[in-house]
Amino acid sequence: MKWKNLIISLVRWAISLALLGYAFSLIDFYGSEGFFNIIKEINLNWFIPFFLMLGGATFIVAGRWWLLLRAQEIRLSYFQVFRLTYLGHFFNLVMPGSLGGDLFKAVFIATTLKGTPQTDLKTKAIISIVFDRFMGLISLSIISLGGVFASYQEEELIWLRGLILGFWVILLIFYLSYRLTRKWSIKLHLPFQNFFTELGEAINTYHDKKKVVLKAIGLALIIQIGMIVINIAFAQAIGIKDVPFYYYFIFIPVISLIIALPISVGGWGVGEAGYGYFFALVGMNITQAVTLSILFRLSFMLWSLLGELFLFTKKGNKPLKQ
Repeated sequence: MKWKNLIISLVRWAISLALLGYAFSLIDFYGSEGFFNIIKEINLNWFIPFFLMLGGATFIVAGRWWLLLRAQEIRLSYFQVFRLTYLGHFFNLVMPGSLGGDLFKAVFIATTLKGTPQTDLKTKAIISIVFDRFMGLISLSIISLGGVFASYQEEELIWLRGLILGFWVILLIFYLSYRLTRKWSIKLHLPFQNFFTELGEAINTYHDKKKVVLKAIGLALIIQIGMIVINIAFAQAIGIKDVPFYYYFIFIPVISLIIALPISVGGWGVGEAGYGYFFALVGMNITQAVTLSILFRLSFMLWSLLGELFLFTKKGNKPLKQ
């Protein structure tokens, strides 16, 4: 098992480095419109307010998870959930794969929260985290589906519309397969079946808590729309002014969905290649597109590194209390 995990990690590193190398091979670094000159001339009036907005997004992310935890009768304070959310961001940076932070949060809750059987806590924590991820996925899918209808006249994006609609069909197939396995005990062997089984259990858990679910979806939409708006502002900050704003609402959700796949380290390489490929379709200079990706992801990384402060403070190491 250790060898398997090591091989998977090495493959993810290889994919990230290969895609980063490919993206960097296509951009200009030192010219008048090169990467370093773009960063040097960044418009701080656009960058600073939206950089701060990016940091504030964690408050909403934590609030969404806090709601889902309370629905599972895990009554942590908002500050405790906020701290764990930041720690999760930090571990997503330092651990290979996109689930390192989620795994840390579940284990941390299960091993430090007092007064409830550990296995029960771990199960509830994992369910809340899986459902939290699902809310993010649904919000991205809703926005991307909106982009499909908004771009119906764009013939060059017809394949992308097919891809998005195909994603919704696959999601529906897996959901129906889960319902069949529960109702008639049919054993299906589909790719990622274990993940969708866990997801189905999470959905069932929140089935009768519709107000919580609607609030969680609402917060997820606010977060994802906020991320798109921040990308638009960062684009303005580095001089990208000739790409209509609605393309960001089409491409950013698709890129985010691809980044969420556990095929690279923290999405590095995948994101840069995605920005370069998709925005080049609508006339954006590839150097600008890759620079936008790096600027956004480095900004998010700087905020995520604050999780390290929570990790090493005395208050951050106290046991959780309900």
